[in-house]
Amino acid sequence: MDTARHVVAVIIIVSFPPAFGFWLLAHPFMRFWRSLGPGLSYAIILCACIAGGVVTYRLRDSLLTVDYGTVPAFWPLAVLLYGLAIYIEIRVRRHLKRKILLGVPEFWSDTKPGRLLTEGPYARVRHPRYVAVMLAFVAWSLFANYQAVYALAQVHTAVGAGKAARPGVTLRRVASCRRCRPTLIYSRAFRK
Repeated sequence: MDTARHVVAVIIIVSFPPAFGFWLLAHPFMRFWRSLGPGLSYAIILCACIAGGVVTYRLRDSLLTVDYGTVPAFWPLAVLLYGLAIYIEIRVRRHLKRKILLGVPEFWSDTKPGRLLTEGPYARVRHPRYVAVMLAFVAWSLFANYQAVYALAQVHTAVGAGKAARPGVTLRRVASCRRCRPTLIYSRAFRK
């Protein structure tokens, strides 16, 4: 089991920082990327992300020095969180086309604004895909049980939680307004 945990930790260490780097390289500079077009933009950004993955792979031994060992008690929670992430992702994919899932329209300079999604999981959470990725990340972190993976999960969750929340929703407003509560589980518990 230690080998499986280590493999999962290496995959997380090598893949998530470049994936986050993709987002950081793409979104703040979208006007520039649109001027290059989607093909060249993806090629440049993906090369940078692959380089980042190679660097983190070479540093994997020093990044994964603190191993908390196998803790089977974490596994039921990990399975629950991962199952919830899959459920949310399935619900999200019902509302998005493949090109939108890959972010291709963002790189087109002549893209007409799309319609705002307000049904399904988008009625409750601004970016439900971020919520699904956060839950999956925490689930895999609980399984891997390495300090570096937990640190990445904390950073990813903090950034993702800010992006996933509905705009203009403050804690005070959430507490006072049933309709504004960003819920992950669609149940009657939050409705009267």
